[in-house]
Amino acid sequence: MKWAVANASWTLGSAGLTGMLDAAVPYTLAGVAERIKQDALILAGADDQFTTLDQVEKYQRALVNAHTSSIFKTSGPPNSVKPTAFIRPDPS
Repeated sequence: MKWAVANASWTLGSAGLTGMLDAAVPYTLAGVAERIKQDALILAGADDQFTTLDQVEKYQRALVNAHTSSIFKTSGPPNSVKPTAFIRPDPS
């Protein structure tokens, strides 16, 4: 956890956990996801330390105008990709 906060703080140019959380607020796909009309591939790591699988699935649901969208979930250590699911949305 300490590394994750330090890395995110460095990436966002912020200080500490509170600063990192405040700096991350403007990063959103609100107002953007519905403008995507092309195919979309969403990559999700089962053990991702920053993005949960619920967030990825929420993003897929937000792609209301995408031609198709697929989530590719992986698990395992880096460089040993093992797909666990490839999901296409229900066309209905």
